[in-house]
Parts: sequence; structure tokens; C-alpha cells
Amino acid sequence: MNLSPQEALRLAGPDSGVPGIALGSPITDDDDFPSGAGLTTTAPSLELWGGELHIPFEGASGGDLFILPEWHNAFPERLSRPGARLHWMVMKPCNYLLTNRDLGEHECATRTLVADCFLYTSNAPHVDCNPSHHFRTPLNGSTPGA
Repeated sequence: MNLSPQEALRLAGPDSGVPGIALGSPITDDDDFPSGAGLTTTAPSLELWGGELHIPFEGASGGDLFILPEWHNAFPERLSRPGARLHWMVMKPCNYLLTNRDLGEHECATRTLVADCFLYTSNAPHVDCNPSHHFRTPLNGSTPGA
């Protein structure tokens, strides 16, 4: 595809709930939970993340890899529906979901244990997670116009 990592994957994080991602709280070696977590005018370090990291003013934003914040709800029961897609569980566009919660095994995703976390990889076709593109697949799994 000849794309830079920044162009190939959208990096996005929540405004809080994941150490080292919130505005004003870049990851440091000796501070897993930065005291500056919360909204500030300082963006996370580009050097640490390898590209621009989008942090919304409030809440969380979807991305190719969605790291589930502690405060964000997940609805694994939605994945039992026919034709389910990984992003239905968190109501955010994503192709990969990383969480410290075991949300079970599902046909629409592959679950891999990574350190003390679970990485869910969608088995469905790629979802466009770029907010400047039109996101055509309904997040709730409903049929458009129905």
C-alpha cells in the first residue's frame, strides 16, 4: 500500500482511563499513572507513539486499535447476533480492541492474550476508522434506513 504507519493506522485515545494516553500525560518509565491525566493543552509525546495521537475533548474516539478505557462500557452480548462485528461491542469504529477485561470468545473476532491484556482482532472486512471518512457500517449493527 506504500503508506506510512500514520496513514495506515489511526492512533486515537480517550481523554482519561488509560495511563499515558490522556492529554498532558505522556508515558514515563517511572510513572504508570501520570498525575497530569485529564484535559490540558499538552499533547502526548509524538516520539513515544510514533505519530500523531488524536485525543478528543471529552470521551473516547474510535481508531483502528481501540484501547478500552476503564470507564468505557463494553457489550459482549451484542456479538451473539448474526453477522456481528467487533466494533458493535464498544460502539466505536475499530478493527482491534485491547483491554484488560476478558470479554469472552466470539465468532467475529480472534482473542489473543498479550501480557495481562486481551487483544481482539476482527475477523470481518476492514472497518474505516478515519473520522474524516464516512463511516458506512452502523455501529449498532442495524440496517441503514430500517
